[in-house]
Amino acid sequence: MLENTLNILTVLGFTLSTIGKLIVAYTAYAIHVKISKMKKIDDLVLETMKHEKALAIMGILFMVLGYFLELPEKFL
Repeated sequence: MLENTLNILTVLGFTLSTIGKLIVAYTAYAIHVKISKMKKIDDLVLETMKHEKALAIMGILFMVLGYFLELPEKFL
């Protein structure tokens, strides 16, 4: 019974941690989108932000993929 409870707490902690990371990553991405729509920024900054947005999306996808790849380990 105790081992089962610890397993549930481990998965819950892992899940909440991943959700928290995704919220932070999404917030950074949303800020980049909002700032890139402003007309007062020069082209070099906009180009850099475009690359950063792509990296943010890739990071979010890696977090989600990593979550699902590590999840079975939490049940063993």
